[in-house]
Amino acid sequence: MLISRRILPAASLLMNLVLLVLLTQPLRYVGAQPQQSTSRYFPETGHWVQGVFLKYWNSHGGLGQQGYPLTEEFRETNKLNGQTYTVQYFERAIFEYHPEYQPPYDVLLSPLGTFELDARYPNKSNPAAAARPSPTPTITPRPTATPTRTATPLPSPTPQAPVMSVAACQNAPQLRNLKSFLCMKSEQGDYIGQGEFTIITPSEGAFSGRPEYRSGVNITVQTEDWWHLDFGPPENTPFYPGRYLDAQRFAFHAPPKPGMDVSGAGRGCNELSGKFEFLAIVIDEAAKELKRFAANFEQHCEKFMPPLYGEIRFNSDVAP
Repeated sequence: MLISRRILPAASLLMNLVLLVLLTQPLRYVGAQPQQSTSRYFPETGHWVQGVFLKYWNSHGGLGQQGYPLTEEFRETNKLNGQTYTVQYFERAIFEYHPEYQPPYDVLLSPLGTFELDARYPNKSNPAAAARPSPTPTITPRPTATPTRTATPLPSPTPQAPVMSVAACQNAPQLRNLKSFLCMKSEQGDYIGQGEFTIITPSEGAFSGRPEYRSGVNITVQTEDWWHLDFGPPENTPFYPGRYLDAQRFAFHAPPKPGMDVSGAGRGCNELSGKFEFLAIVIDEAAKELKRFAANFEQHCEKFMPPLYGEIRFNSDVAP
């Protein structure tokens, strides 16, 4: 009994010391402790951004474009397809992680415009959401080259002469004899091009291309802003030259629809409609490299905003 009376005060003192040490330790992040090299803490809202979400935040406009984080990462069901994804809410966007896609498409933006429009104006009750007819393109005659016969000619979904050329690009003298360029004519109110006429040549930016999943292609134009252009045929369809109408946002396009997405300078469409005229393509299947590509396009953010017209060439002899 004498021994027990001596041990109890000592044990009590030890427990008090342990509790004191634990209570004076700083609070730990719930779950895995973020690594400072791949994470950033925002004291303004008290949240972390890390991993692929931080990489996307940094490379797509940062604070000015995306705003501060409003939540930590959590799991949420997408209302459009019923799938559950890891998401994180920001002041101006919702990031959605898609591990089934290869970078840089593993992080996508939730279609906030669709959700907000449906919430404010159910059943498309806002007259501004009604589809507008596309302007009639100006047909510019071109000399017809003598076709080269091949052992196995490739079919075209719409074997028509090119009609989607952009007049402003055709009249730009700096584009003549260039094999690579990006030329865009943006109407006032278009979010991507900001209503400006933009020309980028190899002297102003680096052009690169690669085959993409779902038989698509990606062209990246690296300037201070970075521009990305994606085009793809309907599901399980070879990508042959021709005109592709009723296109949807690439990576989200329905199987029977073609896909496209023109974005840059930290700006992208949540949802889009458009069409493109695919003029030439050469892919080295063995090396998985895109050697040549040429296309003209028209894109409408949120399906009803003013158009962005453009022409893209990558190592191509197709003139503007």
